[in-house]
Amino acid sequence: MEVLSSSFSDPVGYQSFEHLQEIPYMGDLLPKDLSAYTLEVVQEVGRLLIDYTSHEGAPSRRVWHQVTELLQVAGTKLGYLIPTHFPEKAQEALACLDQIRAIKLPKPPSAIPFTYLKGDGPEKAGGDSITTFNANVLFMPDDYTWFFGGVRRWEERVDEVSTKILAEDADVVSLQEMHTVEGSYALYEKLKGTYAYFYINIGQADLTQDPNQIQMNSGLFIASKYPIQGPEFVSFTAKGRQEGINKGFFHGTLMVGGNPFCGIYHTHLNPFENELACQVRKEETDSILSSMNERDLFSILLGDLNVNRESAEWFSSPLSQNFICNYPPGEGPTCTDTLGQYVETPKDLRKNVQEEGHTCDYALLYQKNSEANLQSRQVKFYDLNDPERASSDHQGLFSIVTK
Repeated sequence: MEVLSSSFSDPVGYQSFEHLQEIPYMGDLLPKDLSAYTLEVVQEVGRLLIDYTSHEGAPSRRVWHQVTELLQVAGTKLGYLIPTHFPEKAQEALACLDQIRAIKLPKPPSAIPFTYLKGDGPEKAGGDSITTFNANVLFMPDDYTWFFGGVRRWEERVDEVSTKILAEDADVVSLQEMHTVEGSYALYEKLKGTYAYFYINIGQADLTQDPNQIQMNSGLFIASKYPIQGPEFVSFTAKGRQEGINKGFFHGTLMVGGNPFCGIYHTHLNPFENELACQVRKEETDSILSSMNERDLFSILLGDLNVNRESAEWFSSPLSQNFICNYPPGEGPTCTDTLGQYVETPKDLRKNVQEEGHTCDYALLYQKNSEANLQSRQVKFYDLNDPERASSDHQGLFSIVTK
């Protein structure tokens, strides 16, 4: 995505430098004793695998996800974060990674496209409008939330995130970067009293016996007061797409009062910032449009689309050419990399970090054989004047769709 930056004559004029000391530095989060860390991972995987073989069905599947998540995190720390940010430890880290890669996994559980959970909330009665809430909430495992977003672990934020969602009380909730299965179950427990239908662990991609081939799920999460008919997840296949995450789109027909209301689509597009990434995002968007064109109804697209609304890519993209946006003017950016930059910067150098932001989170309307109206507003999840209390590195988006 192309970044629209804001510069200041005083980079920290909006907050005290001491204020930023509360945010951890990446070097303090990564393991110091790599051999001890590796042994800990190997032993914990062994314990979990004993638990895995002693269960059947859903409990066994849940333990499997815990095992592969642990391996994926260890692989990222040893194979990417340490070699990239602390190259003097790269050789030792890669040697430890070889021990992780040597772990033998048993046969995985059978593949399913997503986990469907029934909530305790009642199905909502019909009407001529629906409301949606869309947000990238960065529920990633371990300290990934610091490494790749600059916010606290999901366990520390699940209460405040669920409180924000429940306060908006939207009919359909679509979240991105719900990559930790345990985090998805935890949020489900917070929301199940209000919502009737849940889809979590969408596009699971860790069902492999090769530790090198483990992928995260798509990160998509849906909670709805209305049933979704014909739910499906479609993986992206464009050459050059993001690896390590099974990106794709979830879609179905939203049934309101027993009748088809609209197509509901949810996605998270390629995040990279280069010419190939722009082409990948175009191909990913085209695959979504192809699905929408098979419907007689209009459709709503919700997600983190990683196309800055002020960029040349946006104006040439099928997103701007085919969809109605109605992003609220004057609301400001929906995402910031500033929080992550703090974590990557030693504490004594953070006064040099510049604030930046971009708009990449959307609710978009695709008209098809019926007239509909879309209005949106932003919901605050972060404030760069109070960075260590951010609930995410993205703002939320509440929308009303009226026929």
